[in-house]
Amino acid sequence: MLIESVAGSAAYTAFRTSKLLQTIQQDLPDVEALQVQFLHLVHFNREPDSFERQVIQQLLHYGES
Repeated sequence: MLIESVAGSAAYTAFRTSKLLQTIQQDLPDVEALQVQFLHLVHFNREPDSFERQVIQQLLHYGES
């Protein structure tokens, strides 16, 4: 069994991320930036070959980067 993580697209719009950053900075003023994205966990029964990895990347690439 093999579990790999694949980064996805942004989970929030730029506007929503900006508002969330402002909220966080009220309690943690040293926070300068925030990135919010989906993280996909992919379970393989065996080591995937390069073609399979490419297919997974293409399937999980959606929305804005």
